[in-house]
Amino acid sequence: MSIFKELSEIRRDPDNGILFGVCAGLADYYGWRRRTTRLVVFLLAFFINWPIILAYAISVFVFPTVDEKLPTPKRGQGATKQATDAEPARPRYNGPLRERYARIERRMRRVEAYLHGNEHQLRAAFRDLETG
Repeated sequence: MSIFKELSEIRRDPDNGILFGVCAGLADYYGWRRRTTRLVVFLLAFFINWPIILAYAISVFVFPTVDEKLPTPKRGQGATKQATDAEPARPRYNGPLRERYARIERRMRRVEAYLHGNEHQLRAAFRDLETG
């Protein structure tokens, strides 16, 4: 697929965008998070200045809106808000971060089981007997 064909499938999403919906359209097309996409574009525009601002301005006129061309293609894991009401799928974490969250999850489940179990109620009753 040529780069021009791929770019012609990207659509602006002004209903879910802040400024003309370019970042929202890019995020929906590639399956990225909108807030992250906006932050990256803002930082690039801040540091690189005119090329990014010029590219953004051109894309406002080049990319059609979501309503102009239907159906909306699904490129990444995400889809536009028009196709589904959900945000793009969150990335799956692998490696040490995933293991850490799994350990925290197991620990939280043990704490919840203890707090809602009979042992906690029994200890609380003994504590109340001792104090008063």
